[in-house]
Amino acid sequence: GGPMMGELVKDPEGALVTKTCGGVLVLPSNHRLAALAGLPLSHMKNRAKAACIQCRYCTDLCPRYLLGHALYPHKAMRAFAMGQTEPSALLCMECGICELYACPMGLSPRRVQAGMKAELRQRGAVPDKTLIPVQELTRDGRQVPAKRLAVQIGVSAYDLPVPAEAFGVSPARVRVPLKQHIGAPARPVVAAGDRVMAGQTVGCMDDGALGANVHASVEGLVTRVDESVWIEREV
Repeated sequence: GGPMMGELVKDPEGALVTKTCGGVLVLPSNHRLAALAGLPLSHMKNRAKAACIQCRYCTDLCPRYLLGHALYPHKAMRAFAMGQTEPSALLCMECGICELYACPMGLSPRRVQAGMKAELRQRGAVPDKTLIPVQELTRDGRQVPAKRLAVQIGVSAYDLPVPAEAFGVSPARVRVPLKQHIGAPARPVVAAGDRVMAGQTVGCMDDGALGANVHASVEGLVTRVDESVWIEREV
């Protein structure tokens, strides 16, 4: 993913390129983004208890809040420190402005709200999409300049022209997850032992289910079917 919303890859051997992957960034292990992404949840909770000053900057600069959504990251931080959940966290799109630009204390509202979203969804909670009035005059002044943001997160030095070069990749095996995005997983339509062609449908969505069909990326032999379809490439 990108520097704002991407996930830290802890196990490169087990990492997958899926339909939602827009790119791969390689940064030094001591880079600020890598250090922040590696913080354990328990450490973030202790920091929220000790350092959150409830300044509201995370809320005041939140793009969704500025569009009128009832999303309040500062309330989520307060609830997190007290071992509670904040319902408005369900509206968070995890853009990272709150933790990488707005927070003067270097805290992690984005990851806090991501954890809350997962917990609230398990309870069956749904977001309140009622819009609130926002100040049109202040919205423009609270938008984050892209160049200043790049400096803030330490990636401006990498903004250089790079010649594009296309090249082919021929992996010996692939794993095609049946669930690659928000929604229901696809239903496998192949079994171990089947031979598939590149582009062949290996997972279909049931009628009425939200999701997308998935297809084989290589020609080969299906060796395993579980949450993914495993295919050994035929040379």
